Amino acid sequence: MYQDWPKFNSYLAKPIKTASAASRDRAMARVQAVLKSVALRRGKTTIIDNKPICDLPPKHTHQQTVEFSDAELEL
Repeated sequence: MYQDWPKFNSYLAKPIKTASAASRDRAMARVQAVLKSVALRRGKTTIIDNKPICDLPPKHTHQQTVEFSDAELEL
């Protein structure tokens, strides 16, 4: 595990901190590649095995008018 730190440091950490824009861009592209491979992005409309990943009930909105006291309005 600890033997991976020098690689991480030389490929990602140090280049991101450098003043060279090319090094920084290359390191950020590496970070994005790593994150893209481990992160899943799914929305409520995503379909897996011909089924939505979740069944959400329809959204209901209810608007209620309330009156505030002068102290509440001031706050």
